[in-house]
Amino acid sequence: MWRTLVQLPRTVWLLAFVSFFNDTASELVYPLVPIYLASVLMAGPRALGIVEGIAEATGSLLKLFAGVMADRSRTTKPWVVGGYALAAISRPLFAFVTSWPMVIALRFGDRVGKGLRSSPRDALLARAIAPEQRGLAFGFHRAMDNLGAVIGPLLAAALLAAEVPLLWALVALTASVFATPLSALSDRWGRGRLIITGWIVYAGFYLLLGLNGVEAMVWPLFAVYGLFMALTEGAEKAFVADLAPREALGTAFGWFNLTSGLLLLPASLLFGQLWEHAGAQTAFCFSAACAGGAAVLMKWWVKGDAPRVV
Repeated sequence: MWRTLVQLPRTVWLLAFVSFFNDTASELVYPLVPIYLASVLMAGPRALGIVEGIAEATGSLLKLFAGVMADRSRTTKPWVVGGYALAAISRPLFAFVTSWPMVIALRFGDRVGKGLRSSPRDALLARAIAPEQRGLAFGFHRAMDNLGAVIGPLLAAALLAAEVPLLWALVALTASVFATPLSALSDRWGRGRLIITGWIVYAGFYLLLGLNGVEAMVWPLFAVYGLFMALTEGAEKAFVADLAPREALGTAFGWFNLTSGLLLLPASLLFGQLWEHAGAQTAFCFSAACAGGAAVLMKWWVKGDAPRVV
């Protein structure tokens, strides 16, 4: 696999390193947002749900717009460059935040940048690689992205001595190590099988996190969460590329990102409400049930997946 990886097109490697450096900067800041909201701005889970929900919903709407426009204009580079630039500008401004609505505004700016770049970038990546290597390419891209998400929290932990960034570093490290080989497995084993396996792991993570009160179990459970990311992130994007015509890849990724991201708003709000009014255990168990339901729907409803023989 390593020789095949080295032979991937230059575009794949370039996008992978861009994502690595961008996520290093991003994850240096954003894992600390929940801590800042709770301990400095005195905002509870509901406020965090609103912040993340609005931010992700905004980005998702723009992912569809940018994907459609990239297909129509037959160019992706301006969207990718502009999206990364906007996100880079918004992050230093967190140093001046004094209220949680200001957090919303800055997260909004960051997610606008992500919304503008994500679908055109994924389309560019899909067009740069042969169909039988899409799992490998998307997995490698996600591995580099998650490697950046290891470095960022480690830097944050070194600066602040907070455990939370280290937990997210563990998640990202697990995802980075396993993303490439597991996503490449979808090229032979089939996208659907890998995705279903990942969602079952995801359901188990939330169930155990909600029911287990042993602090020592938090670290292995967050490693399992990283495994879920490795199983699904690259395979899902490769699956979208398999189902869409080449000339409409930007639009296809736009719809995929819109659907998955837009639902984060009600999901985040509902999770925050359940946590505040029914307790953390109820919120986590409800999330586990949703993940299990997604695996069932993937198995019995989504058609068109078949194992690839390379």
